[in-house]
Amino acid sequence: MVDGLGKSDRFGLGDREMRLLMVLLLAAPCAAGPPVEIKLDSILSNGTHGTVDLRETPEAPLAREIWQVINDFEAAESTENPPKSFLVSGHGAESVRGAHRVLVGKQEPEQTFIEGKKCSLVFYARVSSLFAKVERVAVGNGVIKVEYSAVPQLTKGFASYLAIIPLPTLPAGDWRVDTIAKPLPDYMARNPDGVATFNAAIDRYFAHGCDFHVKAQAWDDKAVPDPK
Repeated sequence: MVDGLGKSDRFGLGDREMRLLMVLLLAAPCAAGPPVEIKLDSILSNGTHGTVDLRETPEAPLAREIWQVINDFEAAESTENPPKSFLVSGHGAESVRGAHRVLVGKQEPEQTFIEGKKCSLVFYARVSSLFAKVERVAVGNGVIKVEYSAVPQLTKGFASYLAIIPLPTLPAGDWRVDTIAKPLPDYMARNPDGVATFNAAIDRYFAHGCDFHVKAQAWDDKAVPDPK
C-alpha cells in the first residue's frame, strides 16, 4: 500500500526508489554467469564463411574505404602504431560508420559507453600473408574474448581482415577485450623458426585487445518519470 506521499508502507521507500530497486535487482544477473557466445552469422566481415559479407550490404562503399586503409603495405610494416581493436556505438550500418570514422577518419575510438545501449567490437588485421577468421566470441564477466585463426596462405598471396561484431547490452563496469590466435596446425608447429615468425606476425598485423568502460545510465526525471 502507498500513502499520499508515494511511500510504500512495506519498506519505507517511495515509488520511484522501489522502481529503481526492482530494475537493479532484475539487471544484476546480467553481470555474472556463463559467457554469452555471439553467433557468427551476425558478424559483418569481408566475406569469411558463415558471416555477413559487407560487400553485399548498402555499407559496401564505406567498407571498401576501410579495406584500403588496412591494405596499406607501408602502414602494415610499421611498428609505431600496432593495430588495436576498439568499440563503436550501435549495430549494423551505425557500427560500420563508426569503424569508418576511426580507421579512415582517424578519430579516437570511444572509451566509455552507456549501459543498455547497443555497441559493436571492431577486430581487424592489416594486410599480410596470413588468412584470418574469427572463430568464437564470448562475452561475460567483464571480458570479451575473441578467438581467431590465422593461417599462412599456401598461394603466397596477401589478405587483410575486418570483423564488426555486434555485442549484447553490457552491464556497467570496467571491461577488457582479449584477442587470442589459435595455435598453428601441428605440421606447421614442428618448425621452431616458423612458430617464432608466426608469433611476430600476430603481434604486428592483428588487432590487440583493448579496455573500455560502461557507465550506468543516469536516473533522472526523464529516465524514471514521477508517479502521477
